[in-house]
Amino acid sequence: MDMNYILAINPADYNSTDIFRSRPYLTPAITGLYVRRDGNLYISENIGSMEGCFLFITFEYNANIRNYERLAGEIIYVCRKYNTGGIILNGYEDTKADSLIRLLKKNIDIKIYISSEMKSSADCIKVVSSAISGGTLSDMLKSYGKVYGPEHIALAAELIRSDFTLPAFSGTGRELTLDQTRDIIEKYRTSSFYSSELETNYFTYKDSGKAHMVLYDNSYSIRRKILLGKSLGIREVFLNYGDTRNIIDRIFTDPLP
Repeated sequence: MDMNYILAINPADYNSTDIFRSRPYLTPAITGLYVRRDGNLYISENIGSMEGCFLFITFEYNANIRNYERLAGEIIYVCRKYNTGGIILNGYEDTKADSLIRLLKKNIDIKIYISSEMKSSADCIKVVSSAISGGTLSDMLKSYGKVYGPEHIALAAELIRSDFTLPAFSGTGRELTLDQTRDIIEKYRTSSFYSSELETNYFTYKDSGKAHMVLYDNSYSIRRKILLGKSLGIREVFLNYGDTRNIIDRIFTDPLP
């Protein structure tokens, strides 16, 4: 395979699955590392061996980082201890990442990814979510490509199931489980369609006089998102094990019509 696939996975699943032995094209990114509101790094107690894995570090909202050198030192220690190949900084729009990234880059040779919401001019890779409810995925990825270059973008091919009450001015819907999605389809006997603009499946129904639109992904739509990113020069893709554990093989093997 000519793309780098990074699979975000929690420690419990990582310790109990052999998915990475049989699928060497997948790189594990261990979740369970957090920057709390006090600005320090915390690691979940159930994390075992992380040798060679990427580390997924989530910043709590309004994390107050008073000492960037101390936080960078904590992250560098963990990276060296486990021979980490990359880290993902998952923060918010007001998370100031430049100082931290520069300190990390100065001390270790490592790939650094940041969520697209985080503002940073430092040398890193922006992780752009495929979960959109308006516009087109292609246009959004192209706009990021123009600003950062496709070599500095990674696509987070997210599996979504969302129920929108129309008109959906907020752009957010009610999250659904797979069973809830199936129940709605069965109850309202609605037909599904595919949106090439959003690169996802959708259907509509009416309940209590209100119109609804449900967007939902499967292996086909996730693969379409990946192929779109590839066509635009993006070579790194993030997947979430919790969302894709039952369809991971089909994403890579099912033929497209």
